Amino acid sequence: MLLQPMLQRLGAAKTLAETIDSGLRDVIALHGAEMGNVQLPGTDGRLVVVAARGLGRAFLKTFERVSIDSGTVCGRAAKLGKPLFIPDVSLDEDFKPYREFAASVPFRSVLSCPLTSSAGELVGMVSAHSAHVFAPTPLELRSAETYARHLADAIASLAPPSVRVAYAERCSSALMLSTPLA
Repeated sequence: MLLQPMLQRLGAAKTLAETIDSGLRDVIALHGAEMGNVQLPGTDGRLVVVAARGLGRAFLKTFERVSIDSGTVCGRAAKLGKPLFIPDVSLDEDFKPYREFAASVPFRSVLSCPLTSSAGELVGMVSAHSAHVFAPTPLELRSAETYARHLADAIASLAPPSVRVAYAERCSSALMLSTPLA
């Protein structure tokens, strides 16, 4: 029941941009978060931000290209191949290099869900960031994981990997230029 309206909106999206935007809006709303982003693999295989809400240019610059070995929540989720929720990044040891920056944004909790298609391909990552410490319910976590798979399948069906990589590079540059500094 919780996912039905989200899946309907996702199904109504006809382009890669509409699909990514719909997915980002719904994941942020599902978790009552204020911010979020979607990343796709770039030419070098690292995750590149292609869509963001509530996050300024400093965030985009800091997390411009994320390796799975970076210690970021999204990088770790990609490496694990499953959603990773950090209720308070200020207490997370692996996130230590980014704590001061997170406090300046500000965000405290992060949920990152790998966009893994039904075929097992890592299509990208969707993350929701909250300014407050919070703990999603088990239902919210399961819903996010299920929705992430549907979002991954929708993205994969709209564009093959080479098109997604080109899209990621194009969007990353455009997003950086169009996003306010704060």
